[in-house]
Amino acid sequence: MADNYNPYRPDSNGGYNEPMRNRQTPPPTPGERTQRSYPISEGCTPAPNSQHPWYGPEPRRESNGIGTAGFVMALISLVIGFIPYIGWLIWLLGLIFSAVGLGRRPRGLAVAGFIISLAIPLLVALLVVAFGLSLAAVGLAM
Repeated sequence: MADNYNPYRPDSNGGYNEPMRNRQTPPPTPGERTQRSYPISEGCTPAPNSQHPWYGPEPRRESNGIGTAGFVMALISLVIGFIPYIGWLIWLLGLIFSAVGLGRRPRGLAVAGFIISLAIPLLVALLVVAFGLSLAAVGLAM
C-alpha cells in the first residue's frame, strides 16, 4: 500500500478501495444467480431479463371488499333474519352489496352473497307454505 492511501479519495482507477482494485468479477449471465452479501426480503421476486436479479415485493392481490361485505351480511341475515326490521335491513344491505360487488373482480364472494340473499326469501316463502299446509292438515287453518 502506498503511504498516501486515503479511502475517501478515488484512486487511479476511479475506485475507493485500493486493495480491491485488481479484483474483477465478470457480470452474471442472464438467469444465473449470484451470491449476495445482503438478505433478500420476503416477497421479492426475480426481475425478468435484468442485471439486477431481484426487485421489490410482489404486487398486492386484488380484493373485492364490497362483495365480501355483501357475503358476510347475507350470512348474518341467515342467522338473524327472523328478527323484524333488523334482519330485513341486513338482508337488503347484503343483497345490494353483493349486487354491486358483482361488477368488480374477484367475484367469488359477491356471487355467493347474491345467491344466498336471493335464496332467503324463497326459503322463507317455502317455510310459510309448509307451516300453512301443516296447520291445514291438522284443521287449525281458517
